[in-house]
Amino acid sequence: MDSATFNGHLSADDVKRNASGRWRDILAANGFNHDELDGRHHPCPKCGGVDRFSLLDESEGAVLCRQCFAEKNGDGLAAIQWRNDWTFSQTIRAVADFLGMDGGERSRLDIVADVARSKRMPVESFRAFGATLDRRGNLEVARVPMFDQHRNQCSSFDLSNISPEFSKGMSAKGQPLGLFVATWPGEGDTVCLVEGVKDAAALH
Repeated sequence: MDSATFNGHLSADDVKRNASGRWRDILAANGFNHDELDGRHHPCPKCGGVDRFSLLDESEGAVLCRQCFAEKNGDGLAAIQWRNDWTFSQTIRAVADFLGMDGGERSRLDIVADVARSKRMPVESFRAFGATLDRRGNLEVARVPMFDQHRNQCSSFDLSNISPEFSKGMSAKGQPLGLFVATWPGEGDTVCLVEGVKDAAALH
């Protein structure tokens, strides 16, 4: 697959970068069964057999059939295009739709997902702590709210892989520090305190 743009907006590189760490779910949503994506040998979903098909590289989404898909099978886009007999444009569109990429005037990376992957946080857990796309000056950041003891938002914490200054995060200037909260505890609940949203998301 090359990095040609789709309709002048979404490129293969953009889509694959957003898809990093999610290929099994993407493949399962586009023609494959989860059971056949465990890395073991299975019948090919296209040409049958007994054990000629397997997930070749989970990080890239690559699959292999030794009978009918032994070449040009290096990533998840190639796998989906092969499985469904789609055009390249149809494949890009389907994966972009799954990832929630809007295909607007420019192809924009999902900063929240990108930060979560780089910090080895589950994306869903990072979002559970309120992480959203925001701006800090001209920089796009993943912004996480912080709360005081009265459960009121008192500040926020910004992370971004675009700027080294924000790779470890930076709180809002002039505002008090607070807690990262996914769910407020109820009576009798056990509360675990950790340092930083990365550890909190991992624990979540």
